[in-house]
Amino acid sequence: FVLAAIPLGGYVRMVDEREGEVAEEDLPFAFNRQKLPVRSAIVAAGPLFNFMLAILIYWCTLMIGETGIKPVLGEVDQGSYAAAAGLSEGDEIVAVDGHRTPTWNFAISRLLTTVVDRGSVALEIRTPGGDLVERQLEAPEAALDPDRLSDKLGINPWVPQLAPRIDQVMPESAALQAGLTPGALVVSANGEPITDWQQWVTIVRAHPNRTIEVVIDRDGVRVNLSVKPKAIPSDEGEVGQIGASVAIPDEALKSMEVHYRLGVYDALEEALRKTA
Repeated sequence: FVLAAIPLGGYVRMVDEREGEVAEEDLPFAFNRQKLPVRSAIVAAGPLFNFMLAILIYWCTLMIGETGIKPVLGEVDQGSYAAAAGLSEGDEIVAVDGHRTPTWNFAISRLLTTVVDRGSVALEIRTPGGDLVERQLEAPEAALDPDRLSDKLGINPWVPQLAPRIDQVMPESAALQAGLTPGALVVSANGEPITDWQQWVTIVRAHPNRTIEVVIDRDGVRVNLSVKPKAIPSDEGEVGQIGASVAIPDEALKSMEVHYRLGVYDALEEALRKTA
């Protein structure tokens, strides 16, 4: 064995007479000469310490803290489990089954795990008005069909309303071929005024391999362009894609960021849950 300052790596070969010649002084330690409990302990030691290392890394990370996204709900799908529980856009998930959920990943991970295990989960919600309320989300079919739970859950992260301004254009994309450039503001599409990025995305997705007549504003100058989104497969069938991303203002990102850290015991509990 070896004690190392950085506990990474390991040995993959036993001291074993069946594997090769063993020095005389090492024979008492040869794997093949050990009793069954000792051999079992040797074989289990490697995976066990890897598992313990994963817990340690998670534990330290959660205690030191990191930056995440606030668990604020966007649009709630009609007819979903979330809608039936009374959740609505703008609600923030403060706790799941009494466990604090400072970020979106924390909230969704614990929510899904609990619902699959028990079929229901208690949520503490902060409404857009600042009130704290309790909600009970029931998902009786979750354990029977966990693969479809995300679809039936019906919740999405809140996304700030963004101006339809192009940030990056991918090489060999429909956007590049049409002449869209970073910084361009989409003013209208097929004569319809465009006021936010999601509206523009919806139009693009609805026009696979079909031309969209677009008016953009480039440094104060209006320019007419024709964009033909490429067709890509999706769960909804073919949808359009132009290969351009939205420009997100720094203030929009900062408004949704949260820096969090957990206490010693809470961090250990979460580390154990993540590695279970």
